[in-house]
Amino acid sequence: MADTLFLDDWDALTRERDARFAATLDRVFAYHPFYKDLLTRARLRRRDISGISDLAKLPVTTKKDYLANPGNFVLAWPEAASAEESIIWDVMHTAGMSGVTGTPAPLVSTNYDFFNILALNRNILRLCGASEADSILNLFPLTRHPQGAFARVMNAAAAFNIPVTAAMPGSPNARQPDIGNSLDAVVAIAARSEATILWGVPSYIRKIVARAEEMGVVLAHVRLVFATGEGFAEQAQTEIVERLKRLSANDPRVSVSYGASEMQGGMVECVPGSGYHNPAPDQFCFEAVDPDTHKPVPDGEEGLILLTRFDRRGTVILRYSLGDVGRLTRERCPHCGALTERIVGLPRRMDGFSSRSAGGWSIPRR
Repeated sequence: MADTLFLDDWDALTRERDARFAATLDRVFAYHPFYKDLLTRARLRRRDISGISDLAKLPVTTKKDYLANPGNFVLAWPEAASAEESIIWDVMHTAGMSGVTGTPAPLVSTNYDFFNILALNRNILRLCGASEADSILNLFPLTRHPQGAFARVMNAAAAFNIPVTAAMPGSPNARQPDIGNSLDAVVAIAARSEATILWGVPSYIRKIVARAEEMGVVLAHVRLVFATGEGFAEQAQTEIVERLKRLSANDPRVSVSYGASEMQGGMVECVPGSGYHNPAPDQFCFEAVDPDTHKPVPDGEEGLILLTRFDRRGTVILRYSLGDVGRLTRERCPHCGALTERIVGLPRRMDGFSSRSAGGWSIPRR
């Protein structure tokens, strides 16, 4: 399969996308409870949608639509369906959304989807500058509902064939209080593991690095910090970098991301200021549209960001509003050469939902 991050031109990428989207649409029109009804009411037939270029014909899906009945967004497979497409591999959850429900909503991934998730997270590591010599310290805690942060870090390491150590901060289960570690224990694990990548929530990473300095623990191997799940001011990023240097790290770098639980991954920068790349253009499509009319806006102009998961067999969402406004570009990245959508500048929240939590990914604040 071609490396869809670095294809020669948009025509080649569009052909790849259209082939995958066509297969998904066939299944959506046959087996998707929500979209079968929505497309019927919109008087859209299968032949009316030939590819990604026809996405604008579809109505926008809101978070309220999804949260009202997440099960209606899962393909209802017949008994004769293939095992790869229909067997449920895992169920992760979005964060609870204020104003609608405090209960996280499930996102169903089949065997087919899970392999896509592995490829997605492998590309995230590639774009963020990971190498075969790296190893990861997973600083996300376990949560009551399965959420992407803890699990997808483990999956990313597997897909990239590099070691990962789960630090297991906190005591998430009263019945098994020994499954979890104190702050000092996590610092010791960070030193023992000699991990080169710290991956977690910014506020907790700051605690780890500060406590390591207090304890005189050397973290010389750390070269990358992947921070997700919270806002992360530039001053706080600088503080972490300077502390790591004092702990003998050589030229450490912070990488932040923009994304959503609905991706089970994030849009990431290859270098600071390069824009937040769609790391899997063969799986996801992003649009920027006018918030009121939902008509596409020109590249570089501010618009409501929409996500389409056009290559999924469990939970399928099309033209899904992430609730953020930002500027989207399709120009090839001048830094890494990736051909994919990028959000340039910082997106801003415009809906009534709470900020993204550690169950998903972060909207960086600088």
